Amino acid sequence: MRRPLCRTTELEFLAVHPEFKGRGIATRFVERGMAKATEIGVRVFIMAMPAALGLYKRAGFQLLDEVVRDDAPYGGPGKNSMYFLAWVPPVEQV
Repeated sequence: MRRPLCRTTELEFLAVHPEFKGRGIATRFVERGMAKATEIGVRVFIMAMPAALGLYKRAGFQLLDEVVRDDAPYGGPGKNSMYFLAWVPPVEQV
């Protein structure tokens, strides 16, 4: 197998329509991404909103940092968080 050019990948833009939430769809998406990362030997990086934090933690992602932003001075809703998480394949291949 060829060695990947980058040792880290990012899972982006995961969303499930509200009518289909609670059926394990997001979990299956994340698990598929983790399986592919294991297959090619790369770590996975995620930037998550608060609503998805539990999903990624249950999947084994480790919280790296939290950034809290206050949009109120610019007419936004106020403070909101963004979480940065990482996951490493079970057998470190990277």
